[in-house]
Amino acid sequence: MNTSLSEQEQIETLAHRIYEDEGCPEGCAQEHWARAERIIHEQRIATKESDREGISPEALESPKPMVP
Repeated sequence: MNTSLSEQEQIETLAHRIYEDEGCPEGCAQEHWARAERIIHEQRIATKESDREGISPEALESPKPMVP
């Protein structure tokens, strides 16, 4: 059984977390989604680069993103 989330599910989960972290504001869904897409994309790039350099993915994991 494949337990990893699809990219779409990862973005949705992160966007919802950002929404909650900001106090559930109305009308910010597109901004939260775009921010989540950017974060997931940057994490994928970092993971690919670390794979080439031999760095474990666990070393790249960061705490929950800071929400301004």
